[in-house]
Amino acid sequence: MDRLLYRSPGHRYLHDQGYGTRKTQPWDSEHLFVQWAKAVSNGTDTPRFHSAVAALYPKLVKVVIEDGKKGIFDFARSQDWKTVQPELRDKVLRLPDAATQSRRELIGLAMFVDSTTYTKDPLNHLGTRFDLQEFIPRVEFGDHFADSEDWLSALSQVVWADGIQLETLAKERAKASNLDYLTHSSRNIGRADIETIYRNTVKTIRPAATCLPVYRDYLNMVDRTQYIDGLPVVRSAVSLPDDMKRDVQSFLYRYNGLLENDSTNQAAALAWVYDTYLTIHPHPDYNGTITRTLIDHYRKVKGLPSIDWFAIKKDPIKSRELDDARYARARESDPRLLEQFFRKVA
Repeated sequence: MDRLLYRSPGHRYLHDQGYGTRKTQPWDSEHLFVQWAKAVSNGTDTPRFHSAVAALYPKLVKVVIEDGKKGIFDFARSQDWKTVQPELRDKVLRLPDAATQSRRELIGLAMFVDSTTYTKDPLNHLGTRFDLQEFIPRVEFGDHFADSEDWLSALSQVVWADGIQLETLAKERAKASNLDYLTHSSRNIGRADIETIYRNTVKTIRPAATCLPVYRDYLNMVDRTQYIDGLPVVRSAVSLPDDMKRDVQSFLYRYNGLLENDSTNQAAALAWVYDTYLTIHPHPDYNGTITRTLIDHYRKVKGLPSIDWFAIKKDPIKSRELDDARYARARESDPRLLEQFFRKVA
């Protein structure tokens, strides 16, 4: 179906046959992205600009699901976003400092365009940062969770602006609530507890979600390339999510044993918990949040403070160090770097 996209004041609505980029008519002088940025900058933002840009969502979701990151780059190239990038960047740099939703969405959009057009000088002022790999799941799993969030709101959640990322803050709130739940549980952690804290996590991070599937029902790269305790992970599409439930149950058997054992090497225990739960990857999304919850619960039981995960996430160097350490344990069966990491942050 043709989409209606708003053009500059004084011009009529245009039927758009493609993905919502500007037409080549000579009277159509400004790209929609730039018009929206100007409106926000001037304090005259109107719903029609936001709605017109948000109308790209169905097409964007389609390419993400079909081709992932490659699909997004092809999408950007087909729309010639590289030509609009300099002007959009300039308008975003001139935005007022007020911490509004529109400003954060526009910063996210500009960073998204930067990322998909191979911009050499990314828009990274004032603590601004954007990772395409964090945006993709937010869009890809929107339908999975029946989340009505549009792609601009998704961008606003994952972009780092003014030194904060809204999704990370939401994950921290979810983890704190999960820890409170687990602390008041007087028994060993069971699968039902994992299911409870997972649903709480999704509702905290995606408040608009109306569907809360706990276990994933699809195979991914994890199932073909990862190992748990040196043994290859072998799963079948026809047995998911039952495989996930079984793997979580097996994980909890050992995890509860670690909680009760005071003589365990704590760095080794944390490395095992972190790598193993991420390897199982039982949930559609937010496996990392549940893993960090379990790490901090272990530390709380042992009388230790929680790890400052926000500081790690905020620091690209520390985040990369953790990723590399986990990779060494998961792919190369070398736990030393991950154990060393947990000793250092403890």
